[in-house]
Amino acid sequence: AQADILKKSNKLMTCIYNSFKFDIDSVVENSLKETLVHYARLYVNSFVSILQVLKKLQETYKDISLLIFICNYNANLSEPVSALISEYDFFISDLVKKYCEKNNITFTEINIKNKSNKNNIKNKGFINKILSQLLVWSYKNKIKKISSNPNILITTTSYNMASIAKNISDKLQGINVCAWVNSGQSFIMGFSVFDIYKINNFIKEDYIIKLKDVFGEFINAFEFEFVYDGISFREEFCLKLEKDLIPYLVDLYHFSLVLRKFIKEANIKLLLSPFSAEHSHVAGELCKFYNIPAILIPQKTLVTPGNDIEALEQLYIGKRQVSNDYSVVGMQTPLINDYLDWSGYNGKKVKIGPLVFSKLNQEKNKV
Repeated sequence: AQADILKKSNKLMTCIYNSFKFDIDSVVENSLKETLVHYARLYVNSFVSILQVLKKLQETYKDISLLIFICNYNANLSEPVSALISEYDFFISDLVKKYCEKNNITFTEINIKNKSNKNNIKNKGFINKILSQLLVWSYKNKIKKISSNPNILITTTSYNMASIAKNISDKLQGINVCAWVNSGQSFIMGFSVFDIYKINNFIKEDYIIKLKDVFGEFINAFEFEFVYDGISFREEFCLKLEKDLIPYLVDLYHFSLVLRKFIKEANIKLLLSPFSAEHSHVAGELCKFYNIPAILIPQKTLVTPGNDIEALEQLYIGKRQVSNDYSVVGMQTPLINDYLDWSGYNGKKVKIGPLVFSKLNQEKNKV
């Protein structure tokens, strides 16, 4: 059953790789497409899994009746929640209803109140706006002060990255460590603080409309791929795409515009990251465009697959860990070298030892 899910989603992802193009900005086309593939694959896997569970239930219990919770999700269509499958995605109930109707399963619909997160979004947005205004002046002055020297950008302070970057900056006087998360290092750039750099003529709604049109053409062309066991999940896929994923992709593109300005003004000369997914992939792709060395130290143990089914899963796991848009991969184990050869990584490979997997506690002598 799991193999069928992986094969089904892989067919659609292959269509995306071969036939879909954002046509927004060629500089970050790869990172946008890989982000699309990651979430689209998640949706397809989830929908097909639900259909498989329903089929197994029907086969096991010949005479079943289901309760289906229904919510008016259309009222919330303009309020993005999460690109992930979330508790607000009641449209999945429609998929269950389709299966029941096709297979003559009795069901009872229970209408529930929409669990809107409107107030939470509004409050968070207001708080972020206040904080942004307070920090803008401070950030801009810090950028101006550090820009006279070359600086290092890290995509996270987790996985020992802050310590690695700090060791480098300690040995190379005058170099600052920059991060887009709260790091406690010499400089902090919060990627949610878009007020630092105003992007002229960037209107989110215009990009959302454009992407809806592009996706509509693609889905119409490959409509047959949105069917499993005679049941179409096209409507559910499109609803999730329109409600949450397209706004997220537009936000990711907006981030790329902000980060471009930051990379230039902060005089970034080196990028360090333990993964290459979404925002980190954008950073790697931008550094490739600006000919800035980008070093990737994968935080997961990547292994070569033992069969074709394992290969499908390892392929997509690996894409979020190692992207060809990073010029150098630091190999912590021999396993990663074998994986890079299998996956076709075309950058430089360097043996570095276990830098991000563990941190030695000298007092307790524990890892």
